[in-house]
Amino acid sequence: GGGGSDFNTHDNPDQQQTTASYVLNTSTMKFHFPNCRDVPRIAPENYSTSSESSSTLVSIGYSPCGHCNP
Repeated sequence: GGGGSDFNTHDNPDQQQTTASYVLNTSTMKFHFPNCRDVPRIAPENYSTSSESSSTLVSIGYSPCGHCNP
């Protein structure tokens, strides 16, 4: 076991149930499509959603997810 935060410790599929355009991880500064496989793994305290355009999200410092390519 060991302490610290492990990316794979979270599994919250409810985080995929959003009508927003994108899901944000405010810790990694990545944005995802809601159905992305990485969304359930986002820590609840780092979970946010946005309906801004992808170009707007990039302009404020977010990067698109490499898995779902939003």
